[in-house]
Amino acid sequence: MKNLAILWVCAFVITSFSVAYTFSWVVSPIWVINAVLGYYLIQLRHTINRATFHFCFVFSIIFSVSVLFDPVKDLKTILVLSGINGVQVSLFIQLYYWIRTSQFKFRYIQTRSIAIPSMISAAVGGLIFMLMFEIGLNHYEFFDYFLEQVVTCASLICVFYGWRHWNQVELRDYLALLVAWAAQYYISKDPIFYACFIFPFLLCYFALKYKLKAFSFLAGLLVFICSVYVSLPLVGQYWTAEDVHILSRLSSYRLALGCYLIIFLFVCEIYLNNKRLSASYERMMFRDELTGLKNRRYVREKILNDAKFENGYLVLLDIDDFKKVNDVHGHYVGDLVIQHVTHILMKLKISNKVTIRWGGEEFLILVPYAPVEQCRAVCETILKACYETPFQYKDCQINVTVSIGATTFGQFTLVNYAHWIHEADICLYEAKARGKKQYVLKG
Repeated sequence: MKNLAILWVCAFVITSFSVAYTFSWVVSPIWVINAVLGYYLIQLRHTINRATFHFCFVFSIIFSVSVLFDPVKDLKTILVLSGINGVQVSLFIQLYYWIRTSQFKFRYIQTRSIAIPSMISAAVGGLIFMLMFEIGLNHYEFFDYFLEQVVTCASLICVFYGWRHWNQVELRDYLALLVAWAAQYYISKDPIFYACFIFPFLLCYFALKYKLKAFSFLAGLLVFICSVYVSLPLVGQYWTAEDVHILSRLSSYRLALGCYLIIFLFVCEIYLNNKRLSASYERMMFRDELTGLKNRRYVREKILNDAKFENGYLVLLDIDDFKKVNDVHGHYVGDLVIQHVTHILMKLKISNKVTIRWGGEEFLILVPYAPVEQCRAVCETILKACYETPFQYKDCQINVTVSIGATTFGQFTLVNYAHWIHEADICLYEAKARGKKQYVLKG
Protein backbone atom coordinates (compact mmCIF):
# COMPACT_ATOMS: atom_id res chain seq x y z
CA MET A 1 0.00 0.00 0.00
CA LYS A 2 2.91 2.34 0.64
CA ASN A 3 3.99 2.12 -3.02
CA LEU A 4 0.44 2.82 -4.20
CA ALA A 5 0.26 5.88 -1.94
CA ILE A 6 3.59 7.17 -3.26
CA LEU A 7 2.41 6.63 -6.85
CA TRP A 8 -0.85 8.50 -6.12
CA VAL A 9 1.00 11.50 -4.67
CA CYS A 10 3.56 11.62 -7.51
CA ALA A 11 0.86 11.33 -10.17
CA PHE A 12 -1.18 14.03 -8.41
CA VAL A 13 1.77 16.44 -8.50
CA ILE A 14 2.55 15.75 -12.17
CA THR A 15 -1.11 15.97 -13.16
CA SER A 16 -1.44 19.28 -11.31
CA PHE A 17 1.36 20.72 -13.38
CA SER A 18 -0.11 19.21 -16.54
CA VAL A 19 -3.62 20.58 -16.03
CA ALA A 20 -2.26 24.04 -15.21
CA TYR A 21 -0.16 24.25 -18.40
CA THR A 22 -2.07 22.09 -20.89
CA PHE A 23 -2.74 25.03 -23.20
CA SER A 24 0.96 25.46 -24.05
CA TRP A 25 1.66 21.86 -25.06
CA VAL A 26 1.36 20.25 -28.49
CA VAL A 27 0.51 16.92 -26.91
CA SER A 28 -1.88 17.02 -23.99
CA PRO A 29 0.10 16.12 -20.82
CA ILE A 30 -2.86 14.11 -19.56
CA TRP A 31 -1.83 11.30 -21.94
CA VAL A 32 1.57 11.36 -20.24
CA ILE A 33 -0.18 10.67 -16.94
CA ASN A 34 -2.05 7.76 -18.50
CA ALA A 35 1.24 6.17 -19.57
CA VAL A 36 2.86 6.77 -16.18
CA LEU A 37 -0.07 5.31 -14.24
CA GLY A 38 -0.49 2.40 -16.64
CA TYR A 39 3.16 1.38 -16.43
CA TYR A 40 3.60 1.68 -12.67
CA LEU A 41 0.30 0.02 -11.83
CA ILE A 42 1.51 -2.92 -13.91
CA GLN A 43 4.74 -2.93 -11.92
CA LEU A 44 2.64 -3.09 -8.74
CA ARG A 45 0.58 -6.04 -10.01
CA HIS A 46 1.54 -8.14 -6.98
CA THR A 47 -0.17 -5.54 -4.78
CA ILE A 48 -3.43 -5.19 -6.70
CA ASN A 49 -4.71 -6.56 -10.00
CA ARG A 50 -8.35 -5.58 -10.41
CA ALA A 51 -9.78 -3.44 -13.20
CA THR A 52 -12.19 -1.68 -10.80
CA PHE A 53 -9.37 -0.62 -8.54
CA HIS A 54 -7.29 0.65 -11.46
CA PHE A 55 -10.22 2.71 -12.71
CA CYS A 56 -10.92 4.24 -9.26
CA PHE A 57 -7.22 4.91 -8.66
CA VAL A 58 -6.82 6.86 -11.90
CA PHE A 59 -10.21 8.56 -11.62
CA SER A 60 -9.44 9.84 -8.11
CA ILE A 61 -6.19 11.47 -9.22
CA ILE A 62 -7.52 13.18 -12.36
CA PHE A 63 -10.76 14.25 -10.67
CA SER A 64 -9.00 15.70 -7.60
CA VAL A 65 -6.55 17.70 -9.68
CA SER A 66 -9.24 18.99 -12.07
CA VAL A 67 -11.47 20.18 -9.23
CA LEU A 68 -8.58 22.01 -7.58
CA PHE A 69 -6.72 23.46 -10.57
CA ASP A 70 -9.15 23.68 -13.51
CA PRO A 71 -11.71 26.47 -12.97
CA VAL A 72 -12.84 26.40 -16.62
CA LYS A 73 -14.60 23.02 -16.87
CA ASP A 74 -17.86 22.30 -15.07
CA LEU A 75 -18.30 19.33 -12.75
CA LYS A 76 -20.03 17.16 -15.37
CA THR A 77 -17.16 17.63 -17.82
CA ILE A 78 -14.57 16.88 -15.14
CA LEU A 79 -16.40 13.67 -14.23
CA VAL A 80 -16.55 12.53 -17.85
CA LEU A 81 -12.88 13.33 -18.60
CA SER A 82 -11.71 11.64 -15.40
CA GLY A 83 -13.79 8.60 -16.27
CA ILE A 84 -12.35 8.42 -19.79
CA ASN A 85 -8.82 8.43 -18.38
CA GLY A 86 -9.75 5.76 -15.88
CA VAL A 87 -11.21 3.57 -18.63
CA GLN A 88 -8.15 3.98 -20.84
CA VAL A 89 -5.63 3.12 -18.14
CA SER A 90 -7.68 0.18 -16.84
CA LEU A 91 -8.16 -1.17 -20.37
CA PHE A 92 -4.46 -0.78 -21.15
CA ILE A 93 -3.51 -2.77 -18.03
CA GLN A 94 -6.02 -5.56 -18.66
CA LEU A 95 -4.92 -5.95 -22.28
CA TYR A 96 -1.30 -6.02 -21.16
CA TYR A 97 -2.06 -8.78 -18.65
CA TRP A 98 -4.03 -10.72 -21.25
CA ILE A 99 -1.16 -10.69 -23.74
CA ARG A 100 1.37 -11.65 -21.06
CA THR A 101 -0.66 -14.43 -19.47
CA SER A 102 -2.79 -15.65 -22.39
CA GLN A 103 -2.78 -19.32 -23.30
CA PHE A 104 -1.99 -18.24 -26.84
CA LYS A 105 1.74 -18.21 -27.48
CA PHE A 106 2.41 -14.73 -28.83
CA ARG A 107 5.62 -14.14 -30.74
CA TYR A 108 7.46 -10.86 -30.17
CA ILE A 109 5.50 -10.44 -26.96
CA GLN A 110 7.23 -7.25 -25.81
CA THR A 111 6.25 -5.30 -28.93
CA ARG A 112 2.71 -6.65 -28.82
CA SER A 113 2.29 -5.83 -25.13
CA ILE A 114 3.21 -2.20 -25.86
CA ALA A 115 1.52 -1.65 -29.24
CA ILE A 116 -1.82 -3.46 -28.89
CA PRO A 117 -2.91 -2.05 -25.46
CA SER A 118 -1.82 1.45 -26.52
CA MET A 119 -3.84 1.33 -29.75
CA ILE A 120 -7.02 -0.23 -28.37
CA SER A 121 -7.18 1.90 -25.20
CA ALA A 122 -6.57 5.08 -27.22
CA ALA A 123 -9.25 4.14 -29.74
CA VAL A 124 -11.82 3.38 -27.02
CA GLY A 125 -10.99 6.59 -25.18
CA GLY A 126 -11.30 8.62 -28.37
CA LEU A 127 -14.67 7.10 -29.26
CA ILE A 128 -16.07 7.77 -25.76
CA PHE A 129 -14.76 11.33 -25.91
CA MET A 130 -16.42 12.01 -29.28
CA LEU A 131 -19.74 10.48 -28.30
CA MET A 132 -19.96 12.25 -24.94
CA PHE A 133 -19.08 15.70 -26.24
CA GLU A 134 -20.44 15.33 -29.78
CA ILE A 135 -17.26 16.70 -31.29
CA GLY A 136 -14.57 15.20 -33.44
CA LEU A 137 -17.08 13.08 -35.30
CA ASN A 138 -15.10 13.75 -38.47
CA HIS A 139 -12.90 10.66 -38.76
CA TYR A 140 -9.83 12.78 -39.55
CA GLU A 141 -10.13 14.53 -36.20
CA PHE A 142 -10.60 11.23 -34.43
CA PHE A 143 -7.51 9.83 -36.15
CA ASP A 144 -5.44 12.78 -34.95
CA TYR A 145 -6.78 12.39 -31.42
CA PHE A 146 -6.00 8.68 -31.57
CA LEU A 147 -2.43 9.18 -32.85
CA GLU A 148 -1.67 11.78 -30.20
CA GLN A 149 -2.41 9.29 -27.46
CA VAL A 150 -0.90 6.18 -29.08
CA VAL A 151 2.45 7.81 -29.84
CA THR A 152 2.66 9.41 -26.40
CA CYS A 153 1.68 6.27 -24.50
CA ALA A 154 3.77 3.80 -26.52
CA SER A 155 6.90 5.97 -26.48
CA LEU A 156 6.70 6.61 -22.73
CA ILE A 157 6.06 2.94 -21.95
CA CYS A 158 9.20 2.16 -23.95
CA VAL A 159 11.16 4.75 -21.94
CA PHE A 160 9.89 3.35 -18.64
CA TYR A 161 10.55 -0.22 -19.75
CA GLY A 162 14.21 0.45 -20.51
CA TRP A 163 15.27 3.41 -18.40
CA ARG A 164 17.25 1.27 -15.95
CA HIS A 165 19.54 0.38 -18.87
CA TRP A 166 20.37 3.98 -19.82
CA ASN A 167 24.00 3.45 -18.77
CA GLN A 168 24.41 0.71 -21.41
CA VAL A 169 24.02 3.33 -24.14
CA GLU A 170 27.26 4.85 -25.40
CA LEU A 171 27.76 8.60 -25.16
CA ARG A 172 28.14 8.94 -28.92
CA ASP A 173 24.67 7.45 -29.40
CA TYR A 174 23.17 10.03 -27.05
CA LEU A 175 24.93 12.65 -29.15
CA ALA A 176 23.41 11.03 -32.25
CA LEU A 177 19.97 11.49 -30.66
CA LEU A 178 20.66 15.19 -30.07
CA VAL A 179 21.82 15.65 -33.65
CA ALA A 180 18.72 13.84 -34.95
CA TRP A 181 16.40 16.01 -32.84
CA ALA A 182 18.09 19.22 -33.99
CA ALA A 183 18.10 18.15 -37.65
CA GLN A 184 14.45 17.08 -37.54
CA TYR A 185 13.38 20.33 -35.87
CA TYR A 186 15.07 22.30 -38.61
CA ILE A 187 13.71 20.06 -41.39
CA SER A 188 10.17 20.30 -39.99
CA LYS A 189 10.08 24.00 -40.85
CA ASP A 190 10.10 23.13 -44.54
CA PRO A 191 6.66 22.05 -45.81
CA ILE A 192 8.27 19.57 -48.20
CA PHE A 193 10.86 17.90 -45.97
CA TYR A 194 8.97 17.63 -42.69
CA ALA A 195 8.71 13.80 -42.72
CA CYS A 196 11.05 12.12 -40.23
CA PHE A 197 13.15 10.30 -42.81
CA ILE A 198 16.25 10.44 -40.60
CA PHE A 199 14.83 8.11 -37.97
CA PRO A 200 14.57 4.75 -39.76
CA PHE A 201 18.34 4.62 -40.24
CA LEU A 202 19.05 5.68 -36.67
CA LEU A 203 16.51 3.25 -35.17
CA CYS A 204 17.79 0.41 -37.32
CA TYR A 205 21.33 1.12 -36.07
CA PHE A 206 20.11 1.10 -32.44
CA ALA A 207 18.03 -2.06 -32.97
CA LEU A 208 21.03 -4.00 -34.27
CA LYS A 209 23.42 -2.66 -31.62
CA TYR A 210 21.55 -2.84 -28.32
CA LYS A 211 19.48 -5.35 -26.41
CA LEU A 212 15.73 -4.85 -26.22
CA LYS A 213 15.51 -2.79 -23.03
CA ALA A 214 18.29 -0.38 -23.97
CA PHE A 215 16.81 -0.04 -27.46
CA SER A 216 13.32 0.58 -26.02
CA PHE A 217 14.72 3.41 -23.92
CA LEU A 218 16.44 5.04 -26.89
CA ALA A 219 13.53 4.59 -29.30
CA GLY A 220 10.97 5.79 -26.77
CA LEU A 221 13.04 8.83 -25.92
CA LEU A 222 13.49 9.72 -29.58
CA VAL A 223 9.80 9.37 -30.46
CA PHE A 224 8.45 11.10 -27.35
CA ILE A 225 10.67 14.18 -27.69
CA CYS A 226 9.87 14.41 -31.39
CA SER A 227 6.11 14.10 -30.86
CA VAL A 228 6.16 16.83 -28.17
CA TYR A 229 8.91 19.29 -29.03
CA VAL A 230 10.32 18.65 -32.49
CA SER A 231 6.81 18.74 -33.99
CA LEU A 232 6.30 22.39 -32.92
CA PRO A 233 7.03 23.81 -36.41
CA LEU A 234 4.13 21.74 -37.74
CA VAL A 235 1.52 23.31 -35.49
CA GLY A 236 0.99 26.23 -37.85
CA GLN A 237 -0.47 23.81 -40.40
CA TYR A 238 -2.65 22.04 -37.87
CA TRP A 239 -6.26 21.88 -39.02
CA THR A 240 -6.30 25.01 -41.14
CA ALA A 241 -9.32 25.55 -43.34
CA GLU A 242 -7.59 24.67 -46.59
CA ASP A 243 -6.32 21.25 -45.52
CA VAL A 244 -9.04 20.07 -43.15
CA HIS A 245 -10.10 17.46 -45.73
CA ILE A 246 -6.79 15.62 -45.39
CA LEU A 247 -4.65 14.47 -42.52
CA SER A 248 -2.84 17.36 -40.87
CA ARG A 249 0.93 17.45 -41.20
CA LEU A 250 1.15 16.88 -37.46
CA SER A 251 -1.01 13.75 -37.74
CA SER A 252 1.03 12.29 -40.57
CA TYR A 253 4.20 13.10 -38.64
CA ARG A 254 2.92 11.28 -35.56
CA LEU A 255 1.75 8.40 -37.72
CA ALA A 256 5.29 8.03 -39.05
CA LEU A 257 6.72 8.21 -35.53
CA GLY A 258 4.33 5.57 -34.22
CA CYS A 259 4.99 3.25 -37.16
CA TYR A 260 8.75 3.59 -36.78
CA LEU A 261 8.56 2.84 -33.06
CA ILE A 262 6.49 -0.32 -33.49
CA ILE A 263 8.31 -1.55 -36.61
CA PHE A 264 11.75 -1.24 -35.06
CA LEU A 265 10.65 -2.81 -31.79
CA PHE A 266 9.74 -5.79 -33.97
CA VAL A 267 13.10 -5.50 -35.77
CA CYS A 268 14.96 -5.51 -32.45
CA GLU A 269 13.02 -8.51 -31.11
CA ILE A 270 13.41 -10.44 -34.37
CA TYR A 271 17.15 -9.72 -34.44
CA LEU A 272 17.61 -10.75 -30.81
CA ASN A 273 15.55 -13.91 -31.35
CA ASN A 274 17.73 -14.79 -34.32
CA LYS A 275 20.86 -14.18 -32.24
CA ARG A 276 19.52 -16.45 -29.51
CA LEU A 277 18.66 -19.13 -32.06
CA SER A 278 22.12 -18.81 -33.59
CA ALA A 279 23.72 -19.09 -30.15
CA SER A 280 21.55 -22.13 -29.34
CA TYR A 281 22.50 -23.74 -32.64
CA GLU A 282 26.17 -23.11 -31.97
CA ARG A 283 25.90 -24.57 -28.47
CA MET A 284 24.17 -27.63 -29.89
CA MET A 285 26.70 -28.05 -32.69
CA PHE A 286 29.92 -27.22 -30.88
CA ARG A 287 29.37 -28.23 -27.24
CA ASP A 288 29.23 -31.62 -25.61
CA GLU A 289 25.86 -32.14 -23.96
CA LEU A 290 27.15 -34.06 -20.92
CA THR A 291 30.07 -31.84 -19.93
CA GLY A 292 29.41 -28.50 -21.57
CA LEU A 293 32.90 -28.58 -23.09
CA LYS A 294 33.68 -27.96 -26.73
CA ASN A 295 33.41 -31.04 -28.93
CA ARG A 296 35.38 -32.50 -31.83
CA ARG A 297 33.28 -30.63 -34.40
CA TYR A 298 34.42 -27.36 -32.78
CA VAL A 299 38.01 -28.26 -33.56
CA ARG A 300 37.26 -28.82 -37.23
CA GLU A 301 34.98 -25.83 -37.75
CA LYS A 302 36.57 -23.19 -35.51
CA ILE A 303 40.08 -23.96 -34.35
CA LEU A 304 41.46 -25.23 -37.64
CA ASN A 305 40.35 -21.97 -39.27
CA ASP A 306 42.04 -19.85 -36.62
CA ALA A 307 45.60 -18.81 -37.30
CA LYS A 308 46.35 -18.14 -33.64
CA PHE A 309 46.79 -21.85 -32.83
CA GLU A 310 50.52 -22.26 -33.32
CA ASN A 311 53.70 -22.70 -31.29
CA GLY A 312 51.89 -24.38 -28.41
CA TYR A 313 51.13 -27.78 -26.96
CA LEU A 314 48.26 -30.24 -26.71
CA VAL A 315 47.36 -32.64 -23.92
CA LEU A 316 45.33 -35.79 -24.61
CA LEU A 317 44.12 -37.60 -21.49
CA ASP A 318 42.07 -40.71 -20.87
CA ILE A 319 40.33 -41.89 -17.69
CA ASP A 320 41.94 -45.10 -16.45
CA ASP A 321 39.80 -48.24 -16.21
CA PHE A 322 36.66 -46.37 -17.19
CA LYS A 323 35.01 -49.52 -18.58
CA LYS A 324 35.30 -51.09 -15.15
CA VAL A 325 33.51 -48.09 -13.61
CA ASN A 326 30.59 -48.56 -16.02
CA ASP A 327 30.47 -52.33 -15.49
CA VAL A 328 30.57 -52.16 -11.67
CA HIS A 329 28.64 -48.95 -10.90
CA GLY A 330 26.55 -48.39 -14.02
CA HIS A 331 26.60 -45.87 -16.85
CA TYR A 332 24.95 -43.14 -14.77
CA VAL A 333 27.87 -43.15 -12.34
CA GLY A 334 30.20 -43.31 -15.36
CA ASP A 335 28.68 -40.07 -16.64
CA LEU A 336 29.18 -38.48 -13.22
CA VAL A 337 32.84 -39.54 -13.29
CA ILE A 338 33.27 -37.83 -16.67
CA GLN A 339 31.73 -34.68 -15.21
CA HIS A 340 34.02 -34.96 -12.21
CA VAL A 341 37.11 -34.97 -14.43
CA THR A 342 35.62 -32.08 -16.41
CA HIS A 343 35.41 -29.95 -13.25
CA ILE A 344 39.06 -30.69 -12.51
CA LEU A 345 40.13 -29.64 -16.00
CA MET A 346 38.03 -26.48 -15.92
CA LYS A 347 39.83 -25.32 -12.76
CA LEU A 348 43.16 -25.18 -14.60
CA LYS A 349 44.22 -21.54 -14.72
CA ILE A 350 45.78 -21.32 -18.16
CA SER A 351 45.21 -18.39 -20.48
CA ASN A 352 43.97 -19.15 -24.03
CA LYS A 353 43.37 -22.84 -23.27
CA VAL A 354 40.62 -24.75 -25.05
CA THR A 355 39.28 -27.85 -23.31
CA ILE A 356 37.52 -30.40 -25.51
CA ARG A 357 35.75 -33.66 -24.86
CA TRP A 358 37.44 -35.66 -27.60
CA GLY A 359 35.19 -38.69 -27.28
CA GLY A 360 34.03 -41.16 -24.63
CA GLU A 361 36.37 -40.77 -21.65
CA GLU A 362 39.03 -38.82 -23.62
CA PHE A 363 39.73 -35.11 -23.25
CA LEU A 364 41.92 -32.77 -25.29
CA ILE A 365 43.50 -29.53 -24.09
CA LEU A 366 44.95 -27.09 -26.64
CA VAL A 367 47.14 -24.16 -25.59
CA PRO A 368 48.72 -21.89 -28.24
CA TYR A 369 51.84 -19.76 -27.73
CA ALA A 370 53.02 -21.67 -24.67
CA PRO A 371 56.41 -23.25 -23.76
CA VAL A 372 57.00 -26.95 -23.18
CA GLU A 373 57.77 -26.28 -19.49
CA GLN A 374 54.20 -25.14 -18.98
CA CYS A 375 52.98 -28.36 -20.59
CA ARG A 376 54.90 -30.44 -18.05
CA ALA A 377 53.47 -28.36 -15.20
CA VAL A 378 49.92 -28.79 -16.53
CA CYS A 379 50.26 -32.57 -16.79
CA GLU A 380 51.58 -32.81 -13.25
CA THR A 381 48.81 -30.54 -11.98
CA ILE A 382 46.12 -32.72 -13.56
CA LEU A 383 47.58 -35.92 -12.11
CA LYS A 384 47.87 -34.34 -8.67
CA ALA A 385 44.33 -32.90 -8.74
CA CYS A 386 42.85 -36.28 -9.73
CA TYR A 387 44.78 -38.01 -6.93
CA GLU A 388 43.72 -35.44 -4.30
CA THR A 389 40.09 -35.26 -5.43
CA PRO A 390 38.46 -38.70 -5.38
CA PHE A 391 35.00 -39.05 -6.86
CA GLN A 392 32.18 -39.54 -4.36
CA TYR A 393 28.53 -40.45 -4.99
CA LYS A 394 26.35 -41.51 -2.05
CA ASP A 395 28.30 -44.37 -0.40
CA CYS A 396 30.49 -44.90 -3.44
CA GLN A 397 34.04 -43.50 -3.58
CA ILE A 398 36.25 -43.99 -6.64
CA ASN A 399 39.87 -42.93 -6.91
CA VAL A 400 39.78 -41.57 -10.46
CA THR A 401 43.12 -41.51 -12.26
CA VAL A 402 44.08 -40.50 -15.78
CA SER A 403 46.83 -41.24 -18.26
CA ILE A 404 48.17 -38.39 -20.35
CA GLY A 405 49.90 -38.08 -23.70
CA ALA A 406 51.22 -34.65 -24.65
CA THR A 407 53.14 -33.07 -27.50
CA THR A 408 54.12 -29.66 -28.77
CA PHE A 409 53.10 -28.34 -32.18
CA GLY A 410 54.35 -25.68 -34.50
CA GLN A 411 51.12 -24.97 -36.35
CA PHE A 412 47.72 -26.53 -35.76
CA THR A 413 45.94 -26.46 -39.14
CA LEU A 414 43.65 -28.58 -41.25
CA VAL A 415 46.66 -30.02 -43.06
CA ASN A 416 48.64 -31.28 -40.08
CA TYR A 417 46.33 -31.39 -37.05
CA ALA A 418 45.80 -35.18 -37.45
CA HIS A 419 49.56 -35.64 -37.17
CA TRP A 420 49.74 -33.84 -33.81
CA ILE A 421 46.75 -35.75 -32.45
CA HIS A 422 48.38 -39.00 -33.54
CA GLU A 423 51.64 -38.03 -31.78
CA ALA A 424 49.74 -37.33 -28.55
CA ASP A 425 47.81 -40.58 -28.93
CA ILE A 426 51.06 -42.57 -29.18
CA CYS A 427 52.30 -40.88 -26.00
CA LEU A 428 48.99 -41.69 -24.28
CA TYR A 429 49.26 -45.40 -25.09
CA GLU A 430 52.83 -45.36 -23.87
CA ALA A 431 51.67 -43.89 -20.56
CA LYS A 432 49.05 -46.66 -20.32
CA ALA A 433 51.69 -49.29 -21.05
CA ARG A 434 53.93 -47.92 -18.30
CA GLY A 435 51.24 -48.54 -15.68
CA LYS A 436 48.79 -45.62 -16.08
CA LYS A 437 48.44 -42.64 -13.69
CA GLN A 438 51.28 -40.80 -15.46
CA TYR A 439 52.09 -38.70 -18.49
CA VAL A 440 54.40 -39.01 -21.48
CA LEU A 441 55.48 -35.83 -23.25
CA LYS A 442 57.04 -35.61 -26.69
CA GLY A 443 58.41 -32.12 -27.16
